[in-house]
Amino acid sequence: MTPTFQAYVEALFENYAVNFEKSLLDDLKYDGYMRLRKAFNSVFRGFEVPSFYLVIDGGCGTGLVGEQFRNISEYLVGVDLSPAIIEQANLSRPGLYNETKTGDII
Repeated sequence: MTPTFQAYVEALFENYAVNFEKSLLDDLKYDGYMRLRKAFNSVFRGFEVPSFYLVIDGGCGTGLVGEQFRNISEYLVGVDLSPAIIEQANLSRPGLYNETKTGDII
């Protein structure tokens, strides 16, 4: 990601953080977080889904995906470009992440 594009993305989500999840769920009817977990589970057809020591939720946003994988994560890290989005994740889902980081996942 170029520095210019990264700055654009950071600014966009800094200004949108408070309404981000509501817009995703209510306006866009987003359900990708649930579909991702369903697809993940389907890989283990008939077998117990394993637990993992470290799970990194890259581009964690407000924690929708992290919430889906918390039960199989001993240590869950949320990473996002936007400090304001990380703050919203921590406010709306306190204790979900063992650790949160602001930055690019690449």
